Amino acid sequence: MIVWLASYPRSGNTLTRILLNRGFGIKTHSLYDDRHDIGARPALSNIVGHINHGMEPLQFCEYARKSDKIFFVKTHELPDDDAKTIYVVRDGRAAIVSYYHFSRFFSRPDTSLTDIVTGKDWPGAWSAHVDAWAPNRRPNTLKLRFEDLVTESTSALRRIAEFVGLPEPRNAPVHFSELHAEFPKFFRCGSNEENIAELTGEDLKLFWTLHGRTMQRMGYPDRDGIKTAA
Repeated sequence: MIVWLASYPRSGNTLTRILLNRGFGIKTHSLYDDRHDIGARPALSNIVGHINHGMEPLQFCEYARKSDKIFFVKTHELPDDDAKTIYVVRDGRAAIVSYYHFSRFFSRPDTSLTDIVTGKDWPGAWSAHVDAWAPNRRPNTLKLRFEDLVTESTSALRRIAEFVGLPEPRNAPVHFSELHAEFPKFFRCGSNEENIAELTGEDLKLFWTLHGRTMQRMGYPDRDGIKTAA
């Protein structure tokens, strides 16, 4: 059985895995096996609670779906089943800027911020990803916000426990300085405010044109700074 840990990249997926590890002692997998970042660093794998599966993604999915065991699996893909899902969403401005820096370091050094805003690069546009998973209305789905994971982690863990059927979680503090010290290129900033401040000019205008409605649906401020109900 699979429980998806789904998100647009750089939205708090890894933080969710760390909280599952510290709060419940639950080890998690990644659809991609994270062979070149988390999975390549034993100390970081231990912090995250990452387990390598050593298979191709489709092979691993088939194996996990047939198992009686629960597999918590990170994914950035679009949904293709109705499995139970914890979907993590982050203010789109912060997620996009963070992903821009991640992409330039780990995979595509020539990518531009405009490419990320428009969804030219995998896995597509931020709002298209959020809308495809539709965490406000998709059955068997728990929506968590990155901002709440950072400020109210105990409450978030209790929501996960109720959603999945887990015991009361342990206290699971996560300090960004610890993560940054272990892998500064992966845990680069951690601050919504700093990331959002980088999105300016035409890229910012384009962001609101493409993603403004989804920001409102997810309860984030609109371009005038007005916050709507999530």
